[in-house]
Amino acid sequence: DFGLSREITSGHQTLRGAIGTMRYMAPEVCLDSSYDCDCDIYSYSILCWELWTQKVPFEELATPDLYREQVCQRGYRPLYSPEEDPLFRHYSHEEEQYHQNYPQHRPVQTVPNEILVLLSQAWKQDPKARIRWPKTKNQLALIETLVGLQLEERELSQSTSAAVAAVNRAQAQSQFSATNFAPIAYTSRPQQQYFRNSDREEPIQVETTDSFSLRDEDFDEDLGI
Repeated sequence: DFGLSREITSGHQTLRGAIGTMRYMAPEVCLDSSYDCDCDIYSYSILCWELWTQKVPFEELATPDLYREQVCQRGYRPLYSPEEDPLFRHYSHEEEQYHQNYPQHRPVQTVPNEILVLLSQAWKQDPKARIRWPKTKNQLALIETLVGLQLEERELSQSTSAAVAAVNRAQAQSQFSATNFAPIAYTSRPQQQYFRNSDREEPIQVETTDSFSLRDEDFDEDLGI
C-alpha cells in the first residue's frame, strides 16, 4: 500500500480529491465529489472482476471523458456474458469429441454466479446502496465454501466421466483385438498366418516358422507335412 493506508481510529470521514487509476475509481471519486470508505468497496469489486475474468476492466472505454460519461454518469459496468465463457462457447465437432474422451480437460465456467451477484452489489452507483464490508466478508466465506464444494463435485463428475470414457475406449478397441479373431492355421509356406474374422478368412503375414498347428494339432516339418 506504499505506506498510504492506516487503521481507522476515528469516526466516519469524508474526503475529496482523486488519486489513482481511473478504471478502478468509484464514480464519486472520479467526479471529484465527496466520498468515504464506500469507494473502496467499488474498487474492490472491479479488482475482483479483473481477477476472475482475467480481462482489463473498461478496456473498451478509450478516453477519460468516455469513462466519466459511461461509468460515472450512466452507471456502465464491466460485462460478463455467459456466451463468452469457455463453458458455454460453441465447440467444433473435433473439440467436442476430444472433451467427451477427456472430460477432465473441458473448460468450466470462469466466474461463479455467486461472485457475479456479489460484484453487482458492490459496484452500485449509489455509495450507500453498496454492500457493507462485514457482509461482504461473510458472503465471501460462504462463496469460498460453496465454490469449494462445487469444485469437488465437478472433479468427482469428471473422474466418473473419465472412467466411463476409458471403458468406452477399451470396448471399442476390443472389437479389433485378437480375441475376436479365431486362428485356424499357422504355416511356414507361404509364410502366412490365417485368422477367421467373423465369416471371412483374412491372411496376415508373419515370420517364417518351423512348425504349424491345425485345429489344435501340432506337426513337425521333418514329417514332411
